[in-house]
Amino acid sequence: MAEAESSPKRPPANPEPKRIKGFATYFKEYMGISSLVTAALPIPVTAAKLIPMYSAQMRFFSVYTSLFCFLLLGFVFFVRDRLAGIFFRRRPNGSFGSRRFAIVPPVLILVCAMMIVSYHFALNVSMGRVSGNANSSMILANTDEREIPLGLLLMLLYLGIFLSAEGAFILMATKEYLQDMLGIPDTDLFAAQMIPDRGCIVRVESDTNAKDARVLVDGEVFSNIPCGVELRPGEHLIVVQKDGFETWSKRVRIAPTDLTLLIDVHMDDLLKKW
Repeated sequence: MAEAESSPKRPPANPEPKRIKGFATYFKEYMGISSLVTAALPIPVTAAKLIPMYSAQMRFFSVYTSLFCFLLLGFVFFVRDRLAGIFFRRRPNGSFGSRRFAIVPPVLILVCAMMIVSYHFALNVSMGRVSGNANSSMILANTDEREIPLGLLLMLLYLGIFLSAEGAFILMATKEYLQDMLGIPDTDLFAAQMIPDRGCIVRVESDTNAKDARVLVDGEVFSNIPCGVELRPGEHLIVVQKDGFETWSKRVRIAPTDLTLLIDVHMDDLLKKW
């Protein structure tokens, strides 16, 4: 009698929350107190009135900005697998990740600076539209929320200041976190910066006696001597053939840092067939 099929394994009744612990480690060791301060920064900043704003907007500015900063922190951790591919995926030439993505943190820092300037400009325009001859302090303190000109724009710019700053910091810290998780030493990253984006240019040349000799690269006919071919790092087989002569071949190894390589073929190497 055939044995009954075993029932599928069920997950434990009380699974250990490893992902949550991982997030706690990520937050504690890589984000540290700096990310907490940055995410919660709008609360003390608005309370101390370090950035000028309408008193009617003060409370929800601080709450909304802190909320979105914490959500941004959680989202970056949520997509850490995608970020690992962007930061540390091996490219064909041996270097790591996307070089274009490396400009994202400085771009966010620049955006933060632009948001600061835009916010103060918009605030001055807004106060100028408030009726009356009161001074700036009285306008900011006494204007009703429903009467604030450009109120929505001010809120978006204020959010942008902190979100762009938090985003730049989180991305830079997440890169360090992922590098440790993947076990990639700094020396590998530094060496990868020495690798050119293009392959090595291999030139096959010879004397005039080798005219019309065919050059094959990795089994494929490429051109006649002289010629140049771009090869990626690794081992390649260069073959030179000419009717009436023996085949000449050579294996070459292209290092990731090689830029050019000259292969000189002489007619003496192409011995005549008997």
